[in-house]
Amino acid sequence: GEYRLFLEKFYPCKSNNLIQYNLYLSKETLNTTQLKGNFTFTIPLDDTIILDGNLASWDSIGGWKSNSMGTYTTTGLDMKELEDLNFPKVYFYGKYKLTVKKRNAKNEVLCCLLDISVASWDSIGGWKSNSAVYMTKNACSNWQKVLENVWNTLFTLFNVSNTSCPIAVGEYRIVFEKIYSCESTNSIQFNLYINKKTLSITELKGNFTNMVPFGDTFTLDINAASWDSIGGWKPNSMVYITKNACSNWKKILGNVWYTLFKSFNVSNTSCPIPVGTYITTGVDLKKLEDLNVPKVYFYGKYKLTAKIKNVKNKVFGCVVLDKKTLSVTELKGNLTFSLPLDDTVSLDINAASWGSIGGWKPNSMVYITKNACSNWKKILGNVWNTLLQSYNIPSTSCPIPSGTYTTTGVDLKELEDLKVPKEYFYGKYKLTVKVKNVKYEVLGCVEIEHSLVRPRETSTD
Repeated sequence: GEYRLFLEKFYPCKSNNLIQYNLYLSKETLNTTQLKGNFTFTIPLDDTIILDGNLASWDSIGGWKSNSMGTYTTTGLDMKELEDLNFPKVYFYGKYKLTVKKRNAKNEVLCCLLDISVASWDSIGGWKSNSAVYMTKNACSNWQKVLENVWNTLFTLFNVSNTSCPIAVGEYRIVFEKIYSCESTNSIQFNLYINKKTLSITELKGNFTNMVPFGDTFTLDINAASWDSIGGWKPNSMVYITKNACSNWKKILGNVWYTLFKSFNVSNTSCPIPVGTYITTGVDLKKLEDLNVPKVYFYGKYKLTAKIKNVKNKVFGCVVLDKKTLSVTELKGNLTFSLPLDDTVSLDINAASWGSIGGWKPNSMVYITKNACSNWKKILGNVWNTLLQSYNIPSTSCPIPSGTYTTTGVDLKELEDLKVPKEYFYGKYKLTVKVKNVKYEVLGCVEIEHSLVRPRETSTD
């Protein structure tokens, strides 16, 4: 009779893992079960490989019996959306296990997945097998035919822009756009930024501070979000969670681990990384691409969030400039004053402009003044109060007391009401703000890259 599917489990079976499925079912509510997770192609899924489907049913005396019927071959997806398949709508009721294998011309198994049960229990009790077997060439095209409407549903869920065969995937190079961190206890702090040094060289600069040793007592939680075609980040494009955070991060970074340690002047390249502050004067981003990760992936824009957690699941970590939606960009993160910001220090501001042939040219605008706190308050105008309120600083007057202040996010549009000239040359600028003591020692420094555009224009980023 007619049936509906009750999906019970998803798990990978033995293969060479060139095509990987990391999927699972999540019971969200009493009436909703979702498919979540990710899949990875290290080779394209196209019609040069063979689709091998085998459905096993549960025998009445226990155990799976194969060849019951052939298979036709995440943020979450309601499993009811996966029932609109292009295969017979009438079949024997029962519980089944569906195994889908993709083979190449050498009959090597590239991947396999999934455990399905059909709506009702067998009328005579127990489980039966060996109903049917289905094998076909042109795996990608035939899987698309079988899945029919479900094909497009899954492609939308997994943010694959091209729904035709072969699935768009290939070798890539990484273009780094921003370095930022997430909300944490600040026991491990990252103060990093990307600096355009010349027309062809972009660097990673800044420092990181370990208030505690970074070792294998922590858990590493990595989540890659992909940029949706209609705007906004969609999480879980790739998920990697592992214990022994330091050792496994070292494995993932590969040769980049040693490049970073040399650049940040970390003397020992083994785990753990000791307590301390480590500073780099700059490392070329091209040197950070030799990672120990798959060399083939879907092309697109991604946001990688790496969290370091302790056994209580507390996050150790630090400032975020995050693309939140298509129209809202936020400033996130924290600032820490080890001493009060007051008028005993001076403010040194220097704006560099981007040259027509590339590279930053300093001294486009220079402003140096004593009484740093009061004069910064004057320059920021209404933005001063906006920022202090966002960072939960109790008083808007000077000085700002010692402490760590954190914001959950402030819309960058709210930071434009500055008390500065409203007319200036259009272009790209890098603003360097330094706070100095009477000995001209730099106590704090921040660099802000920005563009001045016509009122009718928008940023290209």
